[in-house]
Amino acid sequence: MPRVLTIVMPFRGERDIERALAAVTAINVWQIGAYSLPPLYVSGVRYRREQCLAPGLAGRETCERFLTALQTYRERWGDCDDLGPWRAAELQRAGELARAIVRPSPVGFHVVVRREDGRIEDPSAILGMPTG
Repeated sequence: MPRVLTIVMPFRGERDIERALAAVTAINVWQIGAYSLPPLYVSGVRYRREQCLAPGLAGRETCERFLTALQTYRERWGDCDDLGPWRAAELQRAGELARAIVRPSPVGFHVVVRREDGRIEDPSAILGMPTG
């Protein structure tokens, strides 16, 4: 059974989320090569919104798990903050200056990928997130 590293931190807004996204993207750049992960869109991974309660908080606070590409691949599903950094890392490995960014949404926030040319790509929508 692999060991799991968890970082627990409160977040105060979009800047903290974007810092976490940048950290996961950097880890993913390494994991994609080290574990020979397939490209996200052919990996079999699908979008699924997580339901997570932070341990030890008696249900008072929700949490967000920012999973790495390897863990997302093993679980076979991820939400926007898992899929966006994986896709951004793939593009970075191909030499593109792409990054996972956060946008406001009706549920709080949503993570998409800003491509080098300014286009926005939404891996969650491509992998089954309901839209509209």
